[in-house]
Amino acid sequence: MKNIVRGNDFTLRIPVRKMVNGESFAFPLPGCTDVAVNVVNSYRRVSLSYTIDVKEDNVLNARVEGDQLACGVYALEVKGKLFGNDWRSNEYEQFGIVDNNAAGGTVFEPQEGEDSVEMDTAMVVLAPEADLSWLISDVGETLKRAEATITDVEKRTDAALGNVATAVGNADKAAENAKAQAERAKAQADHPNIIGEDGYWMKWNEETNEYVRTDIYSRGTIDYPTFDVNEDAELEVTITDGSDKRFELNDEGELLINLNNNI
Repeated sequence: MKNIVRGNDFTLRIPVRKMVNGESFAFPLPGCTDVAVNVVNSYRRVSLSYTIDVKEDNVLNARVEGDQLACGVYALEVKGKLFGNDWRSNEYEQFGIVDNNAAGGTVFEPQEGEDSVEMDTAMVVLAPEADLSWLISDVGETLKRAEATITDVEKRTDAALGNVATAVGNADKAAENAKAQAERAKAQADHPNIIGEDGYWMKWNEETNEYVRTDIYSRGTIDYPTFDVNEDAELEVTITDGSDKRFELNDEGELLINLNNNI
């Protein structure tokens, strides 16, 4: 048992362990609730503030102020809940508070608050009606699985965000295409085909933004053509209306009339 001179501030480092089939194992504390650390003697019970050690999650660091405890012998009491079931440690005398250095068994450095006293293990005892040894043994695995699940959710979230970004990009591209088609349709509606001065249809060119002449004649005509063959055996046509290209001579000297108004 350790004897500590009254008036020194110190921290109790309390390893919390459990017994499984006669063997001692670390008892992880992050999964527990309602954890309390008390120091107890014959006359009073003092509650201590504590933190869970960063490197060892089964170790409690409980702070004791120098003037908080009167002289006497104290036992540790550690208790809490796991998955709603109560657990507590064995309670036995572990340290004493004395009033002089001669009786003290622990030497302290001058720096206040830097000293810690390693206590004996606080052995966890489960409630008789609750067989939770398998649950306690699996706390570490449960935490690992929870971390793996969180990691998986984060990955799925990143993938979903990536899919959303792709979908937004595709939607933007589709909107741009739809806008371009709408503008083309409007340009065609604003510039319908017209008949040129020579009677041929004029069509709007989207690239040059101007009307261009087609080979399609716009109307039928009553022709009054006259023909002549010059010295070079070429057909000469005089016509009142329409296109003189509708008439030609073949290789046999026969007059051909093209009835297709596309000429």
